[in-house]
Amino acid sequence: MHKRRVRSTPLHYIAFWQAAIFFMLICLVWVNEMLDLPNLIYGCPPHPADPIGASILTAAIIVVGFINIAYSYVQHRRILAGMFKVCSYCGKVEVDPEQWEKMDLFVAGRTNAQFTHGVCPECYRKMVEKIQQKHTSPSETGDA
Repeated sequence: MHKRRVRSTPLHYIAFWQAAIFFMLICLVWVNEMLDLPNLIYGCPPHPADPIGASILTAAIIVVGFINIAYSYVQHRRILAGMFKVCSYCGKVEVDPEQWEKMDLFVAGRTNAQFTHGVCPECYRKMVEKIQQKHTSPSETGDA
């Protein structure tokens, strides 16, 4: 049977691409400021370069970028990581030594995951066998 592995994207990979996009945005601000892109592309009236305005816009982009990457870090930290004690019988997770919680509630309370329930093929097969055994057992023992 082929098992599908779920891979988590490392935070440094996400942060790298977020930072790269904010860097490209800053570059676009400065290219626009120095080359006057609306004039070059659309033939609009030329505007003189405004390095102070571009600097303010750059600072704003850096602040937004920092907030965005920090927020991603906080959200990534919220995602489940590490080992959890799970009951072998009922599947509840130990929240603290005196409290156990259903697995789906535990995960849903700590992540953005949403759950739906179903029956895997192996459990379905076992349940069908169990039901068939219950239906065949009383008739064999009752009329013999």
